[in-house]
Amino acid sequence: MKPLFDLESHSFLELFGALVGDGCLVRFKRKDAGGLVAYRIFITGNATTDLQYFKNYLQPLLTELGVNSYLHLRKPTNVKNVNTVDLVINNKEFALILVKVGFPIGKKGQIRLPDWIVALQLVKKLRVVRGIFDTDGCFAARKSEGYRRPFAIISSSSEPLRLQIKAILREAGFSAYESGHIVGVNGIANTKNWFSFVGSSNPRNISRYEAWVESGRMSILAK
Repeated sequence: MKPLFDLESHSFLELFGALVGDGCLVRFKRKDAGGLVAYRIFITGNATTDLQYFKNYLQPLLTELGVNSYLHLRKPTNVKNVNTVDLVINNKEFALILVKVGFPIGKKGQIRLPDWIVALQLVKKLRVVRGIFDTDGCFAARKSEGYRRPFAIISSSSEPLRLQIKAILREAGFSAYESGHIVGVNGIANTKNWFSFVGSSNPRNISRYEAWVESGRMSILAK
């Protein structure tokens, strides 16, 4: 299948990272269509802190790629659904492109970046890391350090993915570390470089960083 867009474009790479961070691709049979096989893609986030990112950034990015999407606020029927929003894509062609380039169907498990992404130029790999950071990462600071020494981290249960992210960050000159389910960078210089070279498209992260730059601390944000 020939893609409708450049797979190495910053837009697609950042979207791919967002899917790796908090996305899912499912295949199912439609009961209303005689068992026809269909595909659905989800990116899940916090309805309070991620809604603006979904609505004002990811949806326009998908439109740029020629893919329609819609937002779904989950009903709070259980703990997992409370304050949760899904960006939903019903597009079989787009789903099959994702599968072809290495995104798994169903549970992601010990997901890793496909070889073709690992082989890309550093600037393009960092775009993937940005997408992962904006869906599965955060910018924060510790109370014990007076909220002055920030860190940028990504949380993932996949060890292969964490090791790949650490390798990409170290290739970019960061003193990146991995601990438990966390991979990221600590300290003022590392954080400033993160927002210069990796960046963020999520207002949640951008507003925190700008507030820290302005005041030198994040006490009212790091709760």
